[in-house]
Amino acid sequence: MSSIIFQDINKIEYSSIKFDYLTISTETILNQNDDEKLLVYQNGVNSYSLIALKNGLYLNTTRENAQQLKSQNYGLYVDGGDAKFTGTLYTKSIVIGDINLSESNIDILINKIDENIANRGPFDKVIDPLYDKHRNYYTHANINILANAESDDARSNLHYLNINRSAECSANTLQFAIRNNSRNHDTDEQSELLLGIVGNNYRSPAIIKTSTGKSLEFHVSKEN
Repeated sequence: MSSIIFQDINKIEYSSIKFDYLTISTETILNQNDDEKLLVYQNGVNSYSLIALKNGLYLNTTRENAQQLKSQNYGLYVDGGDAKFTGTLYTKSIVIGDINLSESNIDILINKIDENIANRGPFDKVIDPLYDKHRNYYTHANINILANAESDDARSNLHYLNINRSAECSANTLQFAIRNNSRNHDTDEQSELLLGIVGNNYRSPAIIKTSTGKSLEFHVSKEN
């Protein structure tokens, strides 16, 4: 260390101070390696809360482990426990398991999350071995489509499909819609079939609305 100046016998003042090596130990005196810039010894026998080598920081680990891992050039290594950042973590890439989630393949993470939600959620996934590119989902639970999922209509639903929302007194916002991709190129009207209840009264009429010119056909007890 350098430049420690004693100006007064009752106090110590310094203009600059530099430590080339520093060891903080509560029990033992140890031989410090040249690349060990800081050792904070607080975790018991042969374990350190902080080890600073030339290439990075090692937390809650041993000197031997840090020396073995230094060739990996880790900027930060934590042995066990959880890492929590109250700020923002900026990184070029993240490796989870054996998957490198760089910017170019972040879709892998999104797909994995989707699969995990699907596997743990109320829907069961079925993949036909003859058509493995297509997935079908089914559920044994009743489905609610509501404006408020916490409402009594959700808790007391006895129907396989329960659609409960306001059409806002407009046929264009009916509660159930079946559409395809075809459009009228002159009017840009989409091919659709809308069903629901118009109005906000218990006597409001239930209606069926179709796109312009579309006919409704009912085949009862007919093969075609």
